[in-house]
Amino acid sequence: MTARAHAVHDRPHEFDVPGLAVAKSLYSAEHLRFCAVLRRLRVESGLTQLDLAERLRKPQSFVSRYETGERRLDVAEARSVAAALGVRLQDVVAELNW
Repeated sequence: MTARAHAVHDRPHEFDVPGLAVAKSLYSAEHLRFCAVLRRLRVESGLTQLDLAERLRKPQSFVSRYETGERRLDVAEARSVAAALGVRLQDVVAELNW
């Protein structure tokens, strides 16, 4: 293994971006807060996971996995989820106070 590979391997919870340490853990506090906001919005909308999954044309397990933090959403998926909940992704992010 090269010195660079060792350096990256020794820091498994960060992306290698000069001057920026970004946690990539599925269970980071920020990620779990995002999941909680999406879940709260779903519940407040009166939707079950199955209802939302049908709107998204995804299996119910898709909703369950991102709500529990087991799965990360990419930006396009997060935007689709927000739209299916009747909100803008910008408003979801604004709730996080990042």
